[in-house]
Amino acid sequence: MATTILLDDPTEIPADDLPFAREFIGVCRFTYAKSVPNSPHECCVRSWIPADRQDGYDRFVRLIKQHGYRGRFLVTTYTYLNVAAEDGESWRYWESPSYFPPGSTIINRASNVRASLLRADDPRAKLPEQKMFR
Repeated sequence: MATTILLDDPTEIPADDLPFAREFIGVCRFTYAKSVPNSPHECCVRSWIPADRQDGYDRFVRLIKQHGYRGRFLVTTYTYLNVAAEDGESWRYWESPSYFPPGSTIINRASNVRASLLRADDPRAKLPEQKMFR
């Protein structure tokens, strides 16, 4: 299984933005990313959001960029942001480019419990990366 290597200490969404984030996350139609079976996560494409809610999508992406932490997945460094769900489960969110439709963006999420995270100084972080796509 592919692992995210932490380059910074993890950060949580600011408390003032948590109600907005939870409401926005409830609007996203997250779908399991089956094209990346070695990295269990879900994604929400911007074009899936109703037009009148896309400002919320953009605001959430800005929050990730402003308050997030860096992590490396395979050869790419992403900015992640942790958001605790109302049930207490912690999820990390990040933005990535989408190829459907071209030029679009995706908000991804993975459970901080079920999806691997390692600190950069952990000896296991030096293991060769596995193939991402099947």
